[in-house]
This record gives sequence, structure tokens and C-alpha cells, in this order.
Amino acid sequence: QELEWVRCLLTAVGFGPEALRRVSAEELRKTIIRVRPHQPIEPLTDWNEDAGKRAWIRSAVNHLRPATSSAPFVLLPAGAPFGAVQVDPQACTLCMKCVPVCPESVLTGNSDRGELALIEESCIQCGGCVRTCPERAVTLLPRYTFIERARQEAQLLLSRDRVCDAQAG
Repeated sequence: QELEWVRCLLTAVGFGPEALRRVSAEELRKTIIRVRPHQPIEPLTDWNEDAGKRAWIRSAVNHLRPATSSAPFVLLPAGAPFGAVQVDPQACTLCMKCVPVCPESVLTGNSDRGELALIEESCIQCGGCVRTCPERAVTLLPRYTFIERARQEAQLLLSRDRVCDAQAG
């Protein structure tokens, strides 16, 4: 499962799906695997050992991604640890039951003001918000977002009648 979402990311930054494959211990014992680089890659210059896994992945993906790429995100298979949350404005009653169950505190809200927001970069796609929603208004959207604003809070729901997913585009 992890290989699948990493292959999606590698393809999005210009590498083919063959750039990554699973190798068994037996295969390693029997042969020497020759690595041919797809393209020259400069070493990472802003590596921070204390940043954590998500920051390491973001740093590596940004490093490998061509400057000419304009895609704002790449869709990932279900189960990937990156993504967004979508809210159906017709079904959501702004009960806010999805907010406290988020282990990463990526969902915030204020039912009095009709606000529900997400910090997409931190969403681990655990599904707690989906399972907790009594109206079944919340769904997960597994994807990796390249745009910087994914690190900032974005409004998902401004009222029961209006959706503003600032990350969608």
C-alpha cells in the first residue's frame, strides 16, 4: 500500500512507476542491484533531522519536483497518509463532532459562525472525522498537495449553504 502512494508521488514529480520497486531479501542475496539514476539530483540542502517524517517527505518531494510543474496536487490511493477532507454542505449540520476526534487537530470550527476549517498538510487520513459524523457529511480525499497554502488553515464550510474548499484548486 505504501509503495502505491509513493509511486504516485514519484510519477507526479517526473519519475516513472519503475523508479521504485519492492526487493525481497532473497533477491538481494542473489544479485547486485544496479541503480541507474533517472536524472541527476543535487543533495538536499535544507535537511532537518528533527523535523519529523512528514516534513522529510515534503522536503524530498519538493526537492525532486521540477520547477516547471504546475499541478497543485496529485491524487493518491485510499489509505495514503496525506489528503484533504470534504464536507457535503447539504448534509452537514455544523454539529462539530468531527473536530475533537482529529488526532492531529487539523479540523477547527465554530458552529455559531458556520465555520469549519482544515489544515490539509497535517491530515493523516485516519478517518476519525468520517466515522464520527452523524450525518455522513464528511469524506476523505487522499492526495498530496504541492501548494504552500496547504500548510495554512482553509475554510471548508462557511455556512450550510456555501462551501469554500480553498485547497481544491
